[in-house]
Amino acid sequence: MNSSEFNDLAEFMKVNKDKVHGFLSNSKRGTAFYYSTEAVDDFLKINGLQYILRGHEVMPLGYKYHMNGKVMTIFSSSRYCGETNEAACVFVDKEEIRVVKFETHGRLVE
Repeated sequence: MNSSEFNDLAEFMKVNKDKVHGFLSNSKRGTAFYYSTEAVDDFLKINGLQYILRGHEVMPLGYKYHMNGKVMTIFSSSRYCGETNEAACVFVDKEEIRVVKFETHGRLVE
């Protein structure tokens, strides 16, 4: 993967999700896009991937599945900016994706 392809992929991972057809420019962020389930399916097929794991968006439970389970947003910081969100992390191997959730008071929950 060359640097241009890497930059394109990095920008794709930062996008917000919304109900659009294909891709739609996000004027609030300038460099990000809204994208549809069809766009995710096409991206995964073209790149030989099964899932997209993304971050950089607070999730109340620490993680959330989107786009028919093909996109997961993971957020690893609990009580971000004084909020009440939980935190989570992901373990990935050839057989499974495992989410580990951390409660804000420090106990580990799977």
